[in-house]
Formats: sequence, structure tokens, C-alpha cells
Amino acid sequence: MTEGQAIAAVALGYALQWVKSFKKVPTWAAQLLTVALMVGVYGAFIAGPQTGHIREWLVGVVGWGLSALGVASVAGAAGAAPKTDSIH
Repeated sequence: MTEGQAIAAVALGYALQWVKSFKKVPTWAAQLLTVALMVGVYGAFIAGPQTGHIREWLVGVVGWGLSALGVASVAGAAGAAPKTDSIH
């Protein structure tokens, strides 16, 4: 992961933790937004999909996305962002 990718993962993860903290946001909606933002941010700012290499691109999205989710979890646990408080 490059420095730019790491910075993007930290920024997105932190923002996602704030979204997941709102009590009136259903969990399914927060998760759907999370997936959409991960694919969108990765595709727009890190690497777009290339013909014939979709599988590799998806692996990159998943790996990078999991790092963003890890940042969200750590931010909530450390008190740097509010803890998750969404509804089912």
C-alpha cells in the first residue's frame, strides 16, 4: 500500500466511523454506504478497473476496504471518533 492509499484509508475509515455512530442510521444503510464509498473512492482516487484485470482490481478494493474498516474500528475504540450506535 502506498502512502496515498494509506492516507485515503485513514480518511475514509474515520469518516465511516462517524456515519456508523448516528443512532438513526440503520446498520444495513451504513454498511451499504460503506461498500459504495469504498468502491467509489478506490476507483476514483487509487486505481480504476482495467479491462481484463477486474479480478485483480476487486482484490485491491477488498484489501484496501478492509484496512479502511480497521481504521474505523480503531478510531471508535480509541475514542478518536464516536462508537458505533446504529440500529438494525
